Amino acid sequence: MAASLLRSYIMLERGVPSAGFWPMRRSTFTRAPPMAGRKRSRTVIRRVALTGLTCVALFWCGFALVSGAEELGGGLRGLIRNSPNALPWVASLAFLLVAYRWPVVGGLSFVGFGLFTALQFDTGRHLLTFLTITAPLLVLGALLALSGWRTGNR
Repeated sequence: MAASLLRSYIMLERGVPSAGFWPMRRSTFTRAPPMAGRKRSRTVIRRVALTGLTCVALFWCGFALVSGAEELGGGLRGLIRNSPNALPWVASLAFLLVAYRWPVVGGLSFVGFGLFTALQFDTGRHLLTFLTITAPLLVLGALLALSGWRTGNR
């Protein structure tokens, strides 16, 4: 059996059209699947979106935790008293955990969270606050949802 497989493999490498158990030509065997490029680009888009959302969520969670801690006593006591400030951003970290497993659900939850930040923090008044807080959540969440939608990772 092993000798037969080895002989068929050698014949396949030499370019023999029909190599025993393997009825395909060599060119068919070495050609890339037609959807490999699209799947690779979706994977890259998904990784970029997840990396961007991780950076955004960690930055704003840390910023919200530290931003008012000095006024509330400073040190660890100030961080603990200021921790309710960071609750929405802790929710974004939970959405991030969901997004790693289910990209469509996670992406749509980030789009919803972006809309929540637009309404809650009133970022529509100033372009800079909209571009730094809401826009990354909306754009990266939409990219993540679209990349997962076509790959079947719902």
